[in-house]
Amino acid sequence: PGRDITAFDVMNDVMYDFVVNVKGSSIIGAGHGAFITFKGARELKRRKILDCKKKSSSTRDSLEASFGSKASGVTVAVSGEKIHIDEHDEEVENGVGEWRQYSVEKDFSPVRDNVTFCADDNGSGLVSLGRYAPFQPEDRKIDVVYELKNFIFSLEPSSWGFSVEETIHDHEQTVDITDDGTGEPHEIARQNIPMYVNEAGHGSELHENVVARHDVRTVFYYLYVKAPMHVGDTVELLVDYGDTYEDVRERKGYGRANKKGEAECDSDDFARLQRNFTERSNREETIRNYSLDEIRSILYFIRTRVLTAAHGTNEMVVARQWVARRRLHWIASRLNKQLLSLACNLHDQLSREEIGNKTENIEGDEPLFTVGMLVFVNEWVAANDTRPPYTGVATVESTRLNKRGRRTYDICTERTKTILDVPEEVLTHVSEEDIQEVPTRKMKRHQMAIEVRQLPNEMIMFEKTFRMLAWDNEEAFATATVRSMITFICEDKATSAEKLVIDALKKDVAEELLYDLHCSGQLERPYDPNKWCSLSLKIKKSIVDMLSTFTLQNNIESISEQNILSEGVLRLAREASAAMKRITKEATTWKETKDETVNSWNESSLRGLIHPLCFWRRQEEVWMCLVPDSHVSRNESYSRSMCTLKDILKEGYILDIKWYIMQQVIALVDTLVSTIKWSSQPDPSLGGIYSLQKLCSVLNMVESEVVLLLSNK
Repeated sequence: PGRDITAFDVMNDVMYDFVVNVKGSSIIGAGHGAFITFKGARELKRRKILDCKKKSSSTRDSLEASFGSKASGVTVAVSGEKIHIDEHDEEVENGVGEWRQYSVEKDFSPVRDNVTFCADDNGSGLVSLGRYAPFQPEDRKIDVVYELKNFIFSLEPSSWGFSVEETIHDHEQTVDITDDGTGEPHEIARQNIPMYVNEAGHGSELHENVVARHDVRTVFYYLYVKAPMHVGDTVELLVDYGDTYEDVRERKGYGRANKKGEAECDSDDFARLQRNFTERSNREETIRNYSLDEIRSILYFIRTRVLTAAHGTNEMVVARQWVARRRLHWIASRLNKQLLSLACNLHDQLSREEIGNKTENIEGDEPLFTVGMLVFVNEWVAANDTRPPYTGVATVESTRLNKRGRRTYDICTERTKTILDVPEEVLTHVSEEDIQEVPTRKMKRHQMAIEVRQLPNEMIMFEKTFRMLAWDNEEAFATATVRSMITFICEDKATSAEKLVIDALKKDVAEELLYDLHCSGQLERPYDPNKWCSLSLKIKKSIVDMLSTFTLQNNIESISEQNILSEGVLRLAREASAAMKRITKEATTWKETKDETVNSWNESSLRGLIHPLCFWRRQEEVWMCLVPDSHVSRNESYSRSMCTLKDILKEGYILDIKWYIMQQVIALVDTLVSTIKWSSQPDPSLGGIYSLQKLCSVLNMVESEVVLLLSNK
């Protein structure tokens, strides 16, 4: 979009003209940006100034009335018509000025002097750039829905959302300009300038010139130029989102911690996984605290807004949609677990109040009102009751069928008086007006009874939604479509879009796998270069990639596919073990043959040789896991010692090859593939298709020693 903006200085009767255009941002990697150009100023023609002064009425100034000490009780009425000239009769269409009496096109002429514009000048100020959000009712979301949407769309919506003051049904509200089916800004937002205003962040060369202002639910952007703009000057519009945006900055690589070298952006595997593990953990914790109403809202949003969306046209958007489909599968299992827990708790709570055993039913006869519900009694009194007929709100305490087969109820009135055997015909549902004065305890009991009554039918709908979200749902064709794309990639027939989708899905499935292992304590800090050597990280990526591919194809139980996977895993382990042995041998040979008479030893050549087995303790220094020659023994060779490359040369340290193979290959490989339920066929004596025994045999390691190490770890 492009836009012409004219700002009118009421104090000085000057109009400032700007034009805003969208083009490539000056910030690398920021995509589009919005740029404003100062086109010049126009001043009010002198003739128009004099003309308006003649027409201004002297009686427009406010008058004072005084009644002295006898003013009490005096009533004053002023009436009249066209007592003097009414300047509002001079209002012109789209006019400016105190009474909109000036025509923008006819009453102004260009300022000839070299004029500048600055927001801090007398008579100037903020210039409206328009509304940022919301644009449509769907842009307003309660926190639980927005957070779920943000997670499934890989946190892209968090780059665009704003928290506002207004709440919705006691939930915090976020205004969100992203499409509910893609996570990208929707079409209406794209037609407005504010969406293209980039963030200044912490760059010293970037200066904020846009401020955001909120009312209770709406966010507006305003131009605030501190440095004077001359005619023809163009600047990029930049806003500061504040400290709440810092997590997004760090993920993108321009946060404070990134600039200090204390954090990596999401292109770093370890940094991305750390953040995403925290995000998944937060999602799980939040879901465990969801109420039934919140689950209703979330499933309704998924069913009506996410699953019904059309596929995007941009390759990145399509890939994000596929990842969202996978994350919905992950979310669904946790929502279902919380829903079942809530249903059980609800029934248990009602049972504790002895509600469940107070209803007598016969087949085909369900009571209109259940125990705990509030009802309105319409003039009822029992035949032998001397009290006057009761009309008002009451609580159902029990229900039964009388001898004639008619439904009756025992009710408790607002004054805790019990009325027995009230026929169903005199009871009606309560209205909002009826229950305004009902005590909180009774109201909660009523709501609980309503939920229990509705829950069976709702559970059917919930279960249907969960089946829709399942990854292997045949109607959704997710597994079949992905399997076809993987086949095309293997046959080198895939499009760039299909390759992007599979890469994104494999990365997300790998994250699922590693997160589960991390939470169970089986695999500590995946991709942490302080814990895993470079060679170990390399084979980990390869194995996780294989496991992700098999998971996406959903054919992991096939014996033929398990054989392929097992062969690939064992081959990677064998190659890594061989590389470690070769590196150890070459490093030992290098130390033995180096020239002792040379004072300056070549550290870089040794680093290049044993780099695959490095651990990084600091950014500038490589550390190795080593054991001194004199301490190599059966009991101590598995304990780690840390030293630098200089120590290798000066102190005679050697690499502990057994520790490396056991800790960095066997432990890693066996933990990763333990996520597969391996078939015991075709060779049970060797543990089936895959087993720890088979892995140790391939690597020529003693299984009992490996088991001892892993049990001590």
